Formats: sequence, C-alpha cells, structure tokens
Amino acid sequence: MSTQTLQDVVESVANLTGNKIQGYGPSKIPNEIDHTVSTFLENYIRLDQMERTKVKELLVRDHKFLLLAYAERMTSLAIRSKCRKRLLQGMFAMFVQIGIGDVREDVVILTLVHAAAVKLGLSPRDLFWDSARTFGLTDLSGLESYLRRSEIDKSLTSFGYVEGADADGFRLIRTW
Repeated sequence: MSTQTLQDVVESVANLTGNKIQGYGPSKIPNEIDHTVSTFLENYIRLDQMERTKVKELLVRDHKFLLLAYAERMTSLAIRSKCRKRLLQGMFAMFVQIGIGDVREDVVILTLVHAAAVKLGLSPRDLFWDSARTFGLTDLSGLESYLRRSEIDKSLTSFGYVEGADADGFRLIRTW
C-alpha cells in the first residue's frame, strides 16, 4: 500500500472525533460524514495487516460510536436504495471497530444489518460471510454465534428499533 493511502487513513481518523461528529447519528442520510467514513473504509480495506494495526491503535471510543452509527445509517440507506453494497459497508465499519469497548454494542448493529438483509431478500449468513471474506476477517465465531440466536433474539424490537421513515424515506428508528 502506498504511504499516501496510509497517511490519508490516519488523517481521516483524526478528523472523525469530537465536535466534528456531534449529532451525526440522527442527522440526514447520507451526509458528508457518511461520505468521509465510506472513503476511510475503502482506504482501510486496501491497507496491509501491519498498516491496519497502526490505524487501529489510533482508534478510540468516539470512533467506535461513529462506526456503529455509520453502520446503523447504512442499513437504512441500504433499504431505501435496495443496495447490498451499503450493508457491506456497514459490516466493514463493524469489523474496523472490533476490540474497542463493549461487544454487546456490536450485537445491536448486527441485528439491524440482519433485519435489512432479510427485508432486501438477501441471506444474512451469506452477507456476513461475504463481508468478512472481503474485509479479511478470519475469526467468524462472533458472527456465527449471532446467527445461532433465536429469531426473537435477532428482532428489531428486541433491541429497541422499529421501521419508520424520515423526510428522505425509510429509516430504522430507535425507540430508546
């Protein structure tokens, strides 16, 4: 990977914290932050393992919440646009933040991606495996564990979400 790409990714990380991301979760989809995170993810995927490790060392809890919010937003956008790629992007965001904070927060987003895949007529298992393979994730135990949950334990309502809409169309909405 080029030094420039690594530098671009590192700069993206620095620009995606604090006041710059305040109010991001409920904001209009898509927006400039979505674009910035998408570009970050595209560049991150092209990094080798050593470069990815350097970037992950820079990630803090703010980044976890940003990446989880991005993944949540991409599920709504995927359903709006009937676009599988948006779900893959959401999964990539999930994978980048693995190891930061509480894994239970990740399960909420897996539920949204799962529900979006079903709504789009896709196999959640195939989507999870395809995203893991493309990303280069080798430990699939967490995804497998999630997929073994009962349907009730994978439902939107179990995690405090409902299907709804905003001014631009379909949106998964928190009830908490």
